[in-house]
Amino acid sequence: MDIIRGYVVLDEDTQQRNIVAWRPVVVDVMEGYTNFPEADFDKHIDTFYPLAVDVLNRELGHDVRVALQNLLKRIGEVKGMGMGARGRERRRALSMGLAAGKPTTEAVKEEKVEGSEKEEANV
Repeated sequence: MDIIRGYVVLDEDTQQRNIVAWRPVVVDVMEGYTNFPEADFDKHIDTFYPLAVDVLNRELGHDVRVALQNLLKRIGEVKGMGMGARGRERRRALSMGLAAGKPTTEAVKEEKVEGSEKEEANV
């Protein structure tokens, strides 16, 4: 976290050598965070997301761009965003399952059954 924060404040005009030297470390940090287990990843999104956005202010080499893209994709997956209807279904199923105290898979199955019953009633 401090590594990325320090990286994004480096001056591109006067600290180019430092930027080049720190770039692989920043990539390693982003890749490491991207590979956290889901619960740990979700717990730290509020910290890493603003830093990831700040990285966009830098000249992005291919390696940084790929690491950043993977990080943002993972944030979208964990938060159920960017997947169209599937994302909305997942968020709804998760909220239903968690509210009812059911494991997520049970909530998803129950939602699909309820959805099928509603469709049949409309026919």
